[in-house]
Amino acid sequence: MTRRHILKALGAGGFGAGAAAVLAACGETQVVTKEVPVEKIVVKEVPVETIVTRTEVKEVPVEKIVTQTQVEVQVQEVQVEKVVTEVVKEVVEVEKVVEKVVEKVVEVEAQRPPVVLTFATDHTSGPRGAAVQWAVENWANRRPDVRVLVEPVGGGYWDTLSIRAAAGTLPEMVLWDGHLFNAWRDDNTVLQLNSVLEKMDGWNEEEYYYIPNLWTDNGHDDDHRFPPPPQLHGNQYGITYQGGISGFMYNQTLVDELGAGHPDDSWTWDDLLENAQKTTDPEQGLWGMDGGGNWYSWHPMIWSGNEEYFRSYDDTEFTMYDNGGSAGIEFIHDAVFQHEVAVPIAEIREVRGEFSTPFTAGIQAYYLTERVRQTARPLIQIKDRFEWSLAPVPVNPATGRSGTFWSCQFHAVTSGAEARGNVEETTEVCLYFGTEVQHRVAGVDRGHLPMWRPALETAEAQSGPPNNMHYLKQYADGTENRHRQYRMPNWGEWYQSWIGLEQRYMLGEVALEEMIGNVKTAAETNQALQIEEMRSRGWI
Repeated sequence: MTRRHILKALGAGGFGAGAAAVLAACGETQVVTKEVPVEKIVVKEVPVETIVTRTEVKEVPVEKIVTQTQVEVQVQEVQVEKVVTEVVKEVVEVEKVVEKVVEKVVEVEAQRPPVVLTFATDHTSGPRGAAVQWAVENWANRRPDVRVLVEPVGGGYWDTLSIRAAAGTLPEMVLWDGHLFNAWRDDNTVLQLNSVLEKMDGWNEEEYYYIPNLWTDNGHDDDHRFPPPPQLHGNQYGITYQGGISGFMYNQTLVDELGAGHPDDSWTWDDLLENAQKTTDPEQGLWGMDGGGNWYSWHPMIWSGNEEYFRSYDDTEFTMYDNGGSAGIEFIHDAVFQHEVAVPIAEIREVRGEFSTPFTAGIQAYYLTERVRQTARPLIQIKDRFEWSLAPVPVNPATGRSGTFWSCQFHAVTSGAEARGNVEETTEVCLYFGTEVQHRVAGVDRGHLPMWRPALETAEAQSGPPNNMHYLKQYADGTENRHRQYRMPNWGEWYQSWIGLEQRYMLGEVALEEMIGNVKTAAETNQALQIEEMRSRGWI
């Protein structure tokens, strides 16, 4: 990683949000005892007794019996046998008596300290912070042997992570991003987890929404394929967590009061403009729609007009405005400056007042926005002041497509976990955030789009407010969702090279054709540098 590489990785700095609270979960160390059966053999030996019947030998001397006759003397010798009492030697063997005594010996293991791992994130306040706090506390109850310490990273979030990656001081688990992933992927900063996850219960790659080359390495083809691949595959470097997606919401109360229409599947841009005109009243300070923001307003509308991403297949051309794509950004521009139904970007601060947007202030009827992914934030301000709802995104009348855009962040296991020997434990925590915590996010906190499909299928996830929350799942299930094509070594540098030029058009400072020419020149100049580095890395 060269110094230039590090500086480039910082190119998209400033995207993160800061916080001040430190969350920690503490668990008690348990002393584990186990009973170990030990066989103890006790042998009792009884000596063999030899029982002998004593033998008595009696000898009776032979007597000479002489019979004296007149004629002759005849000597007759009668042999008297020895009388022997038979010796009986009786041996009685008494067998060894073996007693088997089993004693229970209780061994107490040495006290093992818990695994302690650190998790860096900027989700430390609001609905997103509430989800993390619940997660850490719930994890501590179920796994006191693995403690998770939350390290808030605020300010220049991506800059901070890049600096720590270069220094080799990352904590074990980090909320990571696609452009950082591709900037550091070749440096083993975040670990490939395929073999670790295969051993874990609860891991099912089919259950996850999937954006190529953002937390997986899927190669050059998947980065440019349209529609994008539907199924997760390839080398995996984390578990997806926070999703963002474009959608559409509207103020039902205001629409009813002004006699405008409720959006449905038949709505096109023409219907949106017609009803925005009905709900615009400058004297009362009411606006029909918004002037948008790049990722979640005019970029989706640009893509609804073509089948292109940002870059051509060979990465040499900037293609977003090609083949009718420019009609989308022109529609938003004209809504502001020609039809005057949308608040100009330069005036939004003044118009919204104490609220975050004109919509949450209650003075805007229709809203093309990414706020559909975090409905808890507008709800905090809207409360019960008016009724509001998600709705189908109006489609391009020329193509019949809505051009939805989405992205996500993921939880990565870093080289820090490898150095501290906590890879498996850290991966377990990532999987926990990618599943059970997503249920909590979808049904309670609603601070982001859950990227785990089952989380959006529950009744809690689809209940209001706002009304018609089931549309959030329809946005995520769309087959034409576009992504940012993160497979560049220095995506942040590339993005910064042209986005300001595009915004000049939406501020009314330059004409459409001039803007498109300026953006293409700047983007393609930087792409040429990116191509050289991609070749040096063996990516293309």
